[in-house]
Amino acid sequence: MDFWLMWTWGCLFSMVIMFSLWLIYLRNDRPDIVDVGWGFVILFLGVGFSILSDGWPFRRYLLAFVVAIWAGRLGIYLFIRWRGSHEDGRYKSLRALWSSYPRISFLLFFMLQAAFASLLMLPALAIARNPDPQWMALEWVAVSLFILATLGESMADAQLARFKSQSTGKENVCELGLWRYSRHPNYFFQWLAWFALGLWALSAGWGWLSWVSPFVMYLLLTRFSGIPPAEAQSLKSRGAAYRRYQQTTNAFFPWFPKSI
Repeated sequence: MDFWLMWTWGCLFSMVIMFSLWLIYLRNDRPDIVDVGWGFVILFLGVGFSILSDGWPFRRYLLAFVVAIWAGRLGIYLFIRWRGSHEDGRYKSLRALWSSYPRISFLLFFMLQAAFASLLMLPALAIARNPDPQWMALEWVAVSLFILATLGESMADAQLARFKSQSTGKENVCELGLWRYSRHPNYFFQWLAWFALGLWALSAGWGWLSWVSPFVMYLLLTRFSGIPPAEAQSLKSRGAAYRRYQQTTNAFFPWFPKSI
């Protein structure tokens, strides 16, 4: 199947999943289910591209395996969080912003998420279609970074969950483990996985197009749907304690805390 035809089918499949989740939102009024869909769309695209492409089998199967572990864990984690908690504060803010036309606004938002997921998985499709049986050193580096990113994101999520289970008040701020070095280590390691995917796609001869995923994901996480609404919600709920945390700890890239 042609490269762009396969990608188009993947994009349509993503939109069908997100539209189905939008219908669920109409029933339970929880738009944050889109986060659950994000993880599983990435899973289905990565594994689907790997299975249906005609690249070197070892590379395709390895890609399917690492994406399945990474995106599957994320999807399951987000589903458990969605089932066991109240609506994410980010979506409360969006609900207030789109109060005039919430349903159609969230439909467009869900479809936009599907489009972004498809765009971001272009490097994965390039990797899966690479027929070269020669395994490059760059690919080992990329796969190693991908594994590191998966472990780091898993640790960050587990540390935050443990903090929430032990926290005695809203004024407390999570500074356990990785959260001591970054205010959003889960976002950083998620971005690192996309960076690794782009690095891996370089071996398929994609050149600068390999960096579409890490560049777009960095903008989304640091400028739009990630850190800004999360920080606004944390300041609203945790006040001075979170402002102190902002002064001592990097927002995204992990580094040692600053003294104030």
